[in-house]
Amino acid sequence: MSQKIFVGTIIILLMILCLSMSSFAETEAIGSSLLDYQDMFSGAYTITEAVNLFNKPAYTGTVNITNKRGIYKLLWNIPSSPRYEGIGIVIDDILCVGWGTGGNYGVVVYKVDGGKLKGKWTASNLESIGTEDLEGPPGLSGVYRITSSISPTTHKGYPGNVTINKNGDVYLVTWLLESESYSGVGILEDNLLIIGWGVGQTTGVVYYRFKDRILLGRWTIPQATTIGIENLSRLKRD
Repeated sequence: MSQKIFVGTIIILLMILCLSMSSFAETEAIGSSLLDYQDMFSGAYTITEAVNLFNKPAYTGTVNITNKRGIYKLLWNIPSSPRYEGIGIVIDDILCVGWGTGGNYGVVVYKVDGGKLKGKWTASNLESIGTEDLEGPPGLSGVYRITSSISPTTHKGYPGNVTINKNGDVYLVTWLLESESYSGVGILEDNLLIIGWGVGQTTGVVYYRFKDRILLGRWTIPQATTIGIENLSRLKRD
C-alpha cells in the first residue's frame, strides 16, 4: 500500500514538473516576443522618401533610433540642417515622437474616445513615462480639463487645462498648468492624437509605423497646416 502511494506521489510530482516547464517555456516565448516588439524600432536608418512642408525640396539623411526601457531616443543627421533630436514611446504599433533642436521637448499621446482623452507622455530630460487624462468637448476642439495625471518626477498629480484647436490637417495644443505652460503640435492617426511639444525652440512631431520592412513616417511643425512624409529603411550591417 505504501509503495503504491509513493509511486502515485512520484507521478503527481512529475506531472507538476512538466506543467511548470511548459508554463516557463510559454512565459519565455511571450517575454521574448514582447522584447522583440519593444526593440523592433531600434537601429540605424536612411531616409528613403521625404516630402517637405511649405513646398520646400525633399531632403536626405539618416536617423538613429535607440531604446532604453521603453523610452526611445532619436537622432537625425540631415545635411545642411540643425541637429534634430527626438524622444518617443510606442503606443499600439506606432512609435510616437516629439522632437526639438535643443532645450526641453517631449511627446504626449492621447487615446481619443469622444470627449475623453487618455494620455501617456515623457520628455527629453526624463527616463520614465507619465500619464495625463483629459475631459472636454468631443471633436478635439476646445478646452479640456486634466482629470487625472502622474508626473514621472514627483510621482504626483497636477491640475490644469489643455486647449486643442485644429489648424488644417494638424492640431495646435497648449497646456496651462499652475506655474508653467507648454505648446505643441499634433497629428491624429486613427484614435491616437500624437503631439510633440517644447519650450522656447523649434519643435515638432513625427510618428512611424512598420509596413513591408519600411518605417512609414508622418510629421509636422506648429507653423504648418499640412503633414510631411519621412519614410525610413534600415541600414544594412557590415
